[in-house]
Amino acid sequence: MFIEIKYNQVKQNPVKNFVQHKVNTYKNELTNDVGINYLETIIHNNMNIQVALSYQYYFQREFDSEVVSPITLSGNLPIEDAINDLAIIFRRVVVPYDVNGTPYIIQLEGINKLAKKAFHNMILTGKVNPILSYFSIERSYIEDCNKTSFYKYFISDELTKQKENDYSLFCNNMYIRHILLKNKHFTCSSFINVSGFSVEELNKSPYVYYLNSLVSDWTVKSSLEIS
Repeated sequence: MFIEIKYNQVKQNPVKNFVQHKVNTYKNELTNDVGINYLETIIHNNMNIQVALSYQYYFQREFDSEVVSPITLSGNLPIEDAINDLAIIFRRVVVPYDVNGTPYIIQLEGINKLAKKAFHNMILTGKVNPILSYFSIERSYIEDCNKTSFYKYFISDELTKQKENDYSLFCNNMYIRHILLKNKHFTCSSFINVSGFSVEELNKSPYVYYLNSLVSDWTVKSSLEIS
């Protein structure tokens, strides 16, 4: 279960100093010959893009507003190809480069209409990673109050351990592997947006229970009013 803790108990990660060399901005390069199926393939094969899309899709759906979110490039594609994929999905892609000419902490803003339609189709047909969907898409925003608190998770006796094969599927899930990836840049730290959950619901979630078993320490920042 989650127990409220003081702010000074939350660990602060040191921020690395990046020496910025140049910044390129890419606008939407989507052409008429790019189809829904092609976009779905790009999204399905790249967990980084799925995570970024889920975050932006959620805020567009709930608040009708565009947000800026960071993304790191997947190592599976050449840099230019990876940036091109981002440029046909997101309306604006800002790429800073370090002194070695390597891009880092790429900023995304807005989803183009065709990519949004493709992602919506993927949600309806169950093609989005199920755990990512559970945390980031399925719930609606819960109205905040003016209180911000931090909570630490402890094993609750009310939640019994699930089947071993279920746990195996969870820890091998691509989204779980993504958020636990080591050596992330500080602006792409491991976090899950749980704006659609109450603390009580998180206490009962088997996913939270599983996640706790995979990490040594974690906290929840919440602005929800606890009754």
